[in-house]
Amino acid sequence: GRSWQQTSVRSPAGTPYPAGSTYQLPLVTGPHSAVLGVSSANTPNTIDYFVTFDDGQTWTHIQAPPGYANAGSYRGAGSFIGSDVWVVPEGNAVAWTHDAGKTWTTLPGNGLPDKSSVRSVEFTDGQHGWALVDVGQPGDAFQAPGQLYATDDGGRTWRLLTPGLAA
Repeated sequence: GRSWQQTSVRSPAGTPYPAGSTYQLPLVTGPHSAVLGVSSANTPNTIDYFVTFDDGQTWTHIQAPPGYANAGSYRGAGSFIGSDVWVVPEGNAVAWTHDAGKTWTTLPGNGLPDKSSVRSVEFTDGQHGWALVDVGQPGDAFQAPGQLYATDDGGRTWRLLTPGLAA
């Protein structure tokens, strides 16, 4: 932290983010790598993620899994360990990449309710993670907000840990 250098991150379309956009603090994922999340003022309910492997000299947009409505942006908070990334593209889907977004696997979500919305995921290693899940449909007042699920197989199966957390 003795010296700092300013850098800029442009939107996936190559344009600057508009005034009022929200930048998350970069999350350090390795000795020379970090992830930065940006929520554009134009689309405040999505997050664009960027990764660096050269101490922030260059930032690359993490491409979303193909076939999702918000291709390039994510609905929920993701988890990052080196080039392993888990994201919430929509609904109860959790997607995983081992190469910073070049290839993706949509995880089956076994154990997550069909009518649910994953709010965020967090992993401590390649196998162990948690998902904060709202059960029900968005707009229908979730019947069970804030349920916590755990996985110990990288997100392929999930088990309920809590009956519900206060909203």
